[in-house]
Amino acid sequence: MSEQVKKKKEAQAEQEGKKLLDAIIETSLDAFIAMDADGYITHWNRQSERMFGWLRSDAIGQYLADLIIPADNREAHKLGLSRYLATGRGSVIDSRVKMQALRRSGEVFPIEMTISVFGEASNQTFFTFIHDESEHEKIERELSALARTDVLTDLPNRRHLYERLEETLARVNRTHRLMAVMFMDIDHFKRINDSLGHDVGDALLLQFASRLKASVRQVDFIARLGGDEFIVVAEELAHLDNVITLAQKIIESVAQPFQVNEHQLRITTSIGIASYAGEHLSVDTLIQRADQAMYQAKRSGRNTFRIACEEEIPAKQSGVSGSMAKFFERLPATKELDVNDLLQDALHSIRIHLGMDVAFISEFKEGQRIFRFVDASNPHSPIVVGGADPLEDSFCQRVIDGRLPELMPDAFLNTHAMSLPVTQALPVRAHLSVPIFLKNGEVYGTYCCFSSKADQSMNERDIGMMRVFAEMVSNQLEKTFNR
Repeated sequence: MSEQVKKKKEAQAEQEGKKLLDAIIETSLDAFIAMDADGYITHWNRQSERMFGWLRSDAIGQYLADLIIPADNREAHKLGLSRYLATGRGSVIDSRVKMQALRRSGEVFPIEMTISVFGEASNQTFFTFIHDESEHEKIERELSALARTDVLTDLPNRRHLYERLEETLARVNRTHRLMAVMFMDIDHFKRINDSLGHDVGDALLLQFASRLKASVRQVDFIARLGGDEFIVVAEELAHLDNVITLAQKIIESVAQPFQVNEHQLRITTSIGIASYAGEHLSVDTLIQRADQAMYQAKRSGRNTFRIACEEEIPAKQSGVSGSMAKFFERLPATKELDVNDLLQDALHSIRIHLGMDVAFISEFKEGQRIFRFVDASNPHSPIVVGGADPLEDSFCQRVIDGRLPELMPDAFLNTHAMSLPVTQALPVRAHLSVPIFLKNGEVYGTYCCFSSKADQSMNERDIGMMRVFAEMVSNQLEKTFNR
């Protein structure tokens, strides 16, 4: 090959390479922006137009900070650019950065971006790929809400209650403004469940929660601990008489008949009240006091309230009865227990949200799939914590290696899924599964949900939610097991 022909082919290859690079940048799902050393935009791809609302013709030549950086952050951007040009050092260069960006509409939204530099010191170009994090953060908020919300009543759950009380006690410690915890349950609720069934019991709990909401003030906080146990946190009380009035209002409201299907039910509630004005008690102690006061109300004939006195109920008291005893036993004595509770609660909430029969977190180890966390609607589910089966025979492995899709509305319609005995044996119809990756790139296992019924309503949003949860699991595993 002559030198002339060789140079021609090299020039063609270089030109084709540039065209390919331009095509990749132009069709990227992330925004691509480049600017010169003075901070003016030189490149602006199609996704940048969609993300920020500015056409390429509008953006090229504009000062980048004025176009896409919120006003509060522009000075920091200018200082960072000047520092890099002067020293060659910058904390955001060649790294992933999460920050806020500005759309043409004025909306501020979250992004993740990587910034790199090309060229000699005298003629440098800065370029960045930008990913819109709005949907990711929305899913994270939804997952957080699910993990902190009672599935039946849609009230805050125990975890949310503890978060709220920690904040409330810290505030009262500063202001010394009186607040109170009201602990209550439905008298003889077990009889209703045993005689009329759990469906009637659940419907009654929903109506009970509704009457609580109607009885308290807008500033009060209601949570369901589980079973028939509820707590009201009343803040900004001028006097203890305010919470007494509130307790009487709740008792009177609950005394009115409840219509559940064909059953007209008359019930009562017993309430225990523990007040707080900055005595530096723990959340546990305050709830224990309210719980014990409730049992004093029950011993006094029920359908009434009692107020806890510090002298009567020690800060550390044994013999806390009922489900509260189990709850306090489960409180995080160690970091690991807290993580386990977090993952289990979130697993349960997401399973219910997706309408699945079983949800689990598995670990891949030595050719086995080991079930580390399981939540199932059937207490006799064949999938149990600590159980294991061959990895190769599982849906999980085949999702990881691409033989099965992450989302299957009906596994009975997938030939490869039907070749696995477990598909018809359990059976598995609706199925969602995503891998759990650790930071080193290793696959820890999978997060999986399935149902014995087909579900054509499943969509990519459901898989997106599971991916975000899988990332949460990975982060917790990294912290807990030091992997």
